[in-house]
Parts: sequence; structure tokens; C-alpha cells
Amino acid sequence: MPVRGVLLCDPNNPSSTRLNADDLDHLLARFAGLVIVDETYVEFGSRPSHRHRTGEHPNLIVLRSLSKGFAMAGLRLGAVLADPVVVAAIRKAQAPFPVPGPVIERAVDELADPSVLRRRIDAFVEERDRLAAGLSRCPRVRRVFADAGFVTVEVEDLAGVVAALRLARIDTVVNPEGWQAHLRISVGTPEENALLLTALNGSHPTRTRT
Repeated sequence: MPVRGVLLCDPNNPSSTRLNADDLDHLLARFAGLVIVDETYVEFGSRPSHRHRTGEHPNLIVLRSLSKGFAMAGLRLGAVLADPVVVAAIRKAQAPFPVPGPVIERAVDELADPSVLRRRIDAFVEERDRLAAGLSRCPRVRRVFADAGFVTVEVEDLAGVVAALRLARIDTVVNPEGWQAHLRISVGTPEENALLLTALNGSHPTRTRT
């Protein structure tokens, strides 16, 4: 059976990396099926959304979410951006009244002042980048990936690193999705991130990080 569609994440979870733009161009130019790009974490990156390319690529579908960058995960609300023909086909298959009225009202209220949302995202990105820079200087960290709403690192002596973090009462996702020798790290407050960096550099504070 021929492949009819490809689902990609940009930025990706759990790697916290972006798609190679040339690879996506190559795929769109040569693949006739649907190319679906999930942009759940796109607000945390510096590269523009792929939504602007749906006009030139009728087979491109871009998925967006209010869950991460806009901190509205409880609403379970997002958007499909695609060629009008594709959107019309999706509407035929969706359930009637798929979005409850209270969800719409809350989303409209939250999105009323884009400047507030922008400042919130910028503050998060600044702290994420500060954490990523600190992680890159840790002796047991090989590589740092920080293009999404979290940071993923490749480490030496995974067992030793995990033991040090647990001693410091810090929890991370170990070998996320089977990606060996990696940790997926949530971005906390500046104080929480400082404790994490201290633990990775050899000291063991006792405060809990959630």
C-alpha cells in the first residue's frame, strides 16, 4: 500500500530540535501525499511557522495548539491550517459543534492582548536559553537541544547523572521515547534551574524540583 501521508513535528518532542528546512522542501517537492507538520512548540522557536507555505503546497497541513506557548492545555484547543479544499474535507468528517462555547469564550479572553502573551513567551524562552547555556557547560553533558518548550541533553555516565539528580530530588525523563543516554528536562523557575545545574556540576541540594 502506498504511503498517503507523513506526520512530522517541528519542533520535535522529545528531541527539542527543528526540522531541516531543506529536507522539508525536498519532501514537499517530491511527495504527493499529505505532509502534516505538528507545530505544538513553534512559539518557542525563532524560525517562522510553516503555515505561510500552505498556499504554495496544497498537500501541506499545519497543526497548531494553545497548549504550550499559550499555556492553555486545559482547553484542549488548536487549529488546522491548510488549503481550503483540505479544510473542507476535514469539516465533513468532524463531529457537529466540536468546540464547547465556554472553551471558545476562554480562548478569546486569553488571546485578547497578544502583547501579554508575547511577553510571557519571551520570558520563558530567555530562561530556557539561560538553562541551555548552563547545561552546555556541565562536564557530563555532551550535547544540548533547546528548540522547544523544554531542554533535552545527551550525557555521559547516564546512571551517575540520574543518581545525582535523584539525590537532589530532581526528576527528569530518562531515555525519552527510547533515546538512549538522553534526559528530557522541564524548564523551571530560575531558582529551580540553578539547583539543577548545581546537581549536574557535582553538588547535591535537597530542594524538590517538580
